[in-house]
Amino acid sequence: MDSTLVGVLADAKALFKKLRAEHSTDLPDVIDRAAGVVVPSWRTLRDFRDHPLHRMMSRVGGFPPALARYFVALYSKPGEVVLDPFCGKGTALLEALMLGRFAVGGDLAPDAVVVSRAKCSSVTVAEVARYIEALALRRDVNIGDVPRDVALFFSRNTLLQLVSVRDQVLVDMGRGRQRKVATFVCGVLLGILHGHSKLALSLPCNQAFGMAPNYVRRYVAAHKLERPKRDVRECLLMKSLELLPAPRLCGEWLVAEQAAQSCREYVGGAFDFPSLILTSPPYMNRQTYIKDSWLRLWLLGRNRESLLPGSMETGNVRTFLEGTRQSLEAMVSSLRPNGRIVLVCGRANLRLAGQEHPVRVADLCLYAINNTERLRASVAVERLIIDRKLMIRGSYFAVHAGKTRGDSDTPAQRYGEDEILVLKKQR
Repeated sequence: MDSTLVGVLADAKALFKKLRAEHSTDLPDVIDRAAGVVVPSWRTLRDFRDHPLHRMMSRVGGFPPALARYFVALYSKPGEVVLDPFCGKGTALLEALMLGRFAVGGDLAPDAVVVSRAKCSSVTVAEVARYIEALALRRDVNIGDVPRDVALFFSRNTLLQLVSVRDQVLVDMGRGRQRKVATFVCGVLLGILHGHSKLALSLPCNQAFGMAPNYVRRYVAAHKLERPKRDVRECLLMKSLELLPAPRLCGEWLVAEQAAQSCREYVGGAFDFPSLILTSPPYMNRQTYIKDSWLRLWLLGRNRESLLPGSMETGNVRTFLEGTRQSLEAMVSSLRPNGRIVLVCGRANLRLAGQEHPVRVADLCLYAINNTERLRASVAVERLIIDRKLMIRGSYFAVHAGKTRGDSDTPAQRYGEDEILVLKKQR
């Protein structure tokens, strides 16, 4: 086998071409009799609305809640465990809980872990309102230690309130009585920390990731933007009211701040092995969640540099392949016999030997399976589903690729395309 990176990508692509593809628009409905619901394909939805909690915090590249709902209903039963070892903002976990499954997730990004826990915490409007009202705005708060790049985004008055609220919430998240509601409020705070809505605390900017400070400085100067003066507690309450009341969550849950390679450790310690693993591996060379969450990490008092060594955010094919192999081995060892792994895989472009090479994460997953004896003996590739969607917002397109051709009178339209691999564990 060709040992060069170009050869690796060619071999991976050849494995992909051998699979017969289905399309998400052609998938039949799933009837979940135990939960009393009929779940159509997420691309042919009828009378279905995502729960508002899914909008707690924006993050680039997440899959649709209805996609999670479809596969949870298809490949698991109420009372069984659903695992997402790259849980991101908790989409799969919340959908699993709403369908009466147990939900287990993990992620290395602290902001993702907090938001996932916040969504899974059953809180009431009254609890949240009382907690927010009781948050004291201290007069002695010190913002002198706030990094200049952070202070750039907020008015002085807003920053004083933000630091005061942040300090109290982080303390309460470690206390038994207040932990649940404080975690929910912290998730809401992460969601409104930056953005362009009327409740966002920052300068008008991207709501999915922390923008580069030097770019923001130039943009603010060129457009003469003013930092908004916000009442932080009022914004927290208004956003919470948009998200609540919480849905009825029937199952237990666990969200660990750990890498996917460690998923067997935190699953086996508290739950039965899952019947379904539903996840989206990192978008190679396209998305750097930990780097782009620098503003949210400041809010949580976390150090970005200490988190990067364990992440799979890389443009190096060999490093990414090794991380993929380790993650897949951990997933397979965590799974019940005959259980499924559903991988929602994005794309990237890499420049190798002076040329651009389109890279599907699905190709690399197949390559890792085919070239690892233990994986090859443990799982079978059961399905390949192509999921294509016309793009409306650029943040989603940033980690997808594609373009449809219009006729002579119609301009080309961008679309996002994912490949969904379904693996089945052998007995």
